[in-house]
Amino acid sequence: MLIEGFRLVRDAWQAGVRPQTLFIAPELIGGNSAILTLVQTIESHPIGTHPIDVVACSKPVFGRLAETVAPQGIAAIIP
Repeated sequence: MLIEGFRLVRDAWQAGVRPQTLFIAPELIGGNSAILTLVQTIESHPIGTHPIDVVACSKPVFGRLAETVAPQGIAAIIP
């Protein structure tokens, strides 16, 4: 399942759900420290011996991936 936005990704992470893939759009994230911290946290906590795939996308590519009108630049595929 694809979840999108800071709150959904953060809430899933805090509930113990580990993403299989994390999509980020640096242009959309900008200097949002909360999102940047969450991305760093997720990147530094692999699933067992498997790192979580982090895919950086351009703004247009992320816009096609996102379903929201104003995407925040973070989405994840979760089990």
